[in-house]
Amino acid sequence: MLQSSGGPHGSHNTMNERYRIGAFARLTGITVRTLHHYDRIGLLRPQGRSDARYRLYGDRELMRLQQIVTLKALGFDLATIGRMLDDERFDIGRALDAQIAMLEERREGIEKIVEAMRAARESLRLAPSLRSERFVRAIQGTLMMNQIDYGKHFTPEQLRALGERSLGETEQANITAAWNTLFSDIAAAENVDPASVQAQALLERWESLVAAFTQNDPSMERSLASFYADETNRTKVAAATPQMPKAWRFVERARIAREAAR
Repeated sequence: MLQSSGGPHGSHNTMNERYRIGAFARLTGITVRTLHHYDRIGLLRPQGRSDARYRLYGDRELMRLQQIVTLKALGFDLATIGRMLDDERFDIGRALDAQIAMLEERREGIEKIVEAMRAARESLRLAPSLRSERFVRAIQGTLMMNQIDYGKHFTPEQLRALGERSLGETEQANITAAWNTLFSDIAAAENVDPASVQAQALLERWESLVAAFTQNDPSMERSLASFYADETNRTKVAAATPQMPKAWRFVERARIAREAAR
């Protein structure tokens, strides 16, 4: 099942080994059918074939498969993964660093959900009103973790950069308060003329908060625009932030009015 090209450790050492497709499938947990599909679409080619025409896989394919599996788990589609891995600028070391950062961020999110669930478990002895509040928090935390997919629109490097931003509790609270105040002010101005001074001032506040998030990075701005252009994401964000749909529509009308006046 296994053809070795060297190494003193026999079948227990994956280094310098060449695996037939069945052995490679058992080693990695990926089905033969999936490996055939990846070969067919050019995502994961075998390094060669045996004299009997069996596909052979080695260390290079093992590393590439690890990237495919990880990026797929982070929400990237196969076509995007292929483009990323085939890019001559792709660096597996940097990619692993970015993926570690993203997975650690997810772990932090999961830990928060666990804390909420533990609080819900402990709340069973509390009054019904307090008990309900904790269960609602546990539900909302789980839904937020699972519903919004950023990996489809942001690169691993961008997500890593976002994850590495260090915001203190006060700074994060100020940002949240600024958005909430803006949402309230937009709701109050819903029927004003989009070209008015008031509407344009609200648009400027919106763009200022967005610029603080993207840090005026054009690639980050494009990724953010792509994220919000995705109807599925817009629906999920709206479910998590009910004020957002009206605010989006207001800002878009104000932006159109500004362009028309130029």
